[in-house]
Parts: sequence; structure tokens; C-alpha cells
Amino acid sequence: MGDTVKVYQNFLDPNLIKQIKEHAKKQSMNNVWRSSYSWPESLRRFTSPVLIMNLDSFQIALQDRYRKLKKEWRNIEIHMPKFYAWPPGSYISWHTDQDYEFASFIYLNEKWDINHGGLFLYNSKKRIIGVPPVYNQCILSDHGVPHTISRTTPDAPIRMTVQIFGKIKEKVG
Repeated sequence: MGDTVKVYQNFLDPNLIKQIKEHAKKQSMNNVWRSSYSWPESLRRFTSPVLIMNLDSFQIALQDRYRKLKKEWRNIEIHMPKFYAWPPGSYISWHTDQDYEFASFIYLNEKWDINHGGLFLYNSKKRIIGVPPVYNQCILSDHGVPHTISRTTPDAPIRMTVQIFGKIKEKVG
């Protein structure tokens, strides 16, 4: 792709989104969550803790969706799909995700007021471009694209996303 950002509308089947959100809600009392405190200090800085849960049971369905995006991605392997719950005051600082073929996230909030923040910002040819969270929108960035998520406001609802990183499956033999 080469240092680009693509935005896909209506990315997932709404039933899959419903299943993912129901799964996250059911897991709210189980010990399957971790937080952004595991991120490097340069990423987390002063964010409110972001809650993170693996979506292992959705790996195949999500991987199949990404493999349909591009012919050359038939061998793409998505790495650790995760559900993120971003509370008020959360953000992530500028970074590139350069270890992956792509980084992406899918917005799960059915309604989002742009005044609540939480925008995906990226640097394109020395210009900062912002993409607000829109339900079932997938933002996919190549490795090497500098990007950040702007801080959510104190009155923002929990911002829900699915984070997915992709690598090309290495050929064996």
C-alpha cells in the first residue's frame, strides 16, 4: 500500500458487531481484561486507562473480512483482534504501528458526537487529517503512517472499537 490510510464504511455485518458487543458485555465481570498500562509509556502518557479484551473467538470471521479487501491479502493473518473500551479522558499518542502490514480499527458506537473527541488523526504529506468515529467504519493504515487518537472529553460515553493488526502469512518450506 505504501503509507496510506483507507476508510471503509459499513465494514462488518451488523450481526457480527452485535455479537462482539454482547460478548464484551458478558465478559465485563470476568478476569479477561487488561489495560493500557501495558502500553509503552510513550504511547499511554497520561491517558485514562483503556480496557482491552482479546476477541479470539472472532478471529476467523474478522480475518475472512480482511482477506476479501485485497487479492494480495489472501494470506493475511490478523494478529490479536481486540475489543477496546476507551473511557472519558482516553487517547493514544502519536505512533506508527510499523511492525505490521496494517493497523485498523472499527468503530462500534452507534452514535458519537464529534464534540466528544476520539478522532483518528494522521499525518499525510505534512498535513494532519482527522477522521471522526462513525459506526461500523473501519480505518486501515499502512505501517509507517504516523497517527494518534485524540483525547475523549469528560462527558463522552465509552468509545468502543475493535483493533486489528495484520501481517502477511510467512511461507513455510
